[in-house]
Amino acid sequence: MLQKLYKIGSITLDIMYPTSIDKRGKLDYFFYRFLLSKGLTSITTMAFIIYFMWIIVVRSHSVFLYGLIITIYLAVQIVFSIPIGHMIDRINNTALNFLSSFIIVISYSLLLLNDSITAIYRNCGINFWANS
Repeated sequence: MLQKLYKIGSITLDIMYPTSIDKRGKLDYFFYRFLLSKGLTSITTMAFIIYFMWIIVVRSHSVFLYGLIITIYLAVQIVFSIPIGHMIDRINNTALNFLSSFIIVISYSLLLLNDSITAIYRNCGINFWANS
């Protein structure tokens, strides 16, 4: 933990910040695990987008439906940016990252059962919400 003192007028705030640097100045093992998990999540999300965009183009022959995946992605990012920022500030980050990874796995599992175009769009929203 990193401790900082802030003085605002006559009030002194003593704030403890968690840090991922150990006593020897090296990054903690958990930070590398976090970095690896976020990297894998980003790679699977990009593979998800590319694969299902291709499926939509092959099935519907429509570029408009192809572009809806990116529209859903941006809409989810815009709508949930403030509530997700609030959750990140208030909830334990380890639990939040585990929950988001679990939701992404559930989203991919639902696509194994049903891969219709409406299911793809629904799971895009769920996946992008959990990934943001």
